Amino acid sequence: MTQVVFVISLLSIFIIIVASLLAIALENFEFFPPPNKSAWQYCLFWTLFRVMFFGLIFLSFSTFGPEPLISNHVRYLLWLPLLILGFGAATYLSNELGWKNAHGEKGGLMVTGWYRWSRNPVYVVSCVA
Repeated sequence: MTQVVFVISLLSIFIIIVASLLAIALENFEFFPPPNKSAWQYCLFWTLFRVMFFGLIFLSFSTFGPEPLISNHVRYLLWLPLLILGFGAATYLSNELGWKNAHGEKGGLMVTGWYRWSRNPVYVVSCVA
């Protein structure tokens, strides 16, 4: 089961990368940011992103290595607060950015708050958590 989830997650991010590279290479091909919310690019990107993201969450929850150095109970007590902290911080920063900007719609460049120091503080929070 975990191998299937891994392959599906990997395939999803691979498709996103290929479509992004095509958008760079081909003048008439647009992928991200999408032209509008009802465009196929918007639907495809967010579907693939969610498949990859939730697959990684599943994999991190179900496989923490072949033989964990610490018991499963302690492992989940460490994992769950990090998950909540990471999601909480990412959600807060996405809300600060605004729904349109967070989802690739054209809402303008954010230069206040956390976005004063980083173009993408959600990535910074994700790396720290």
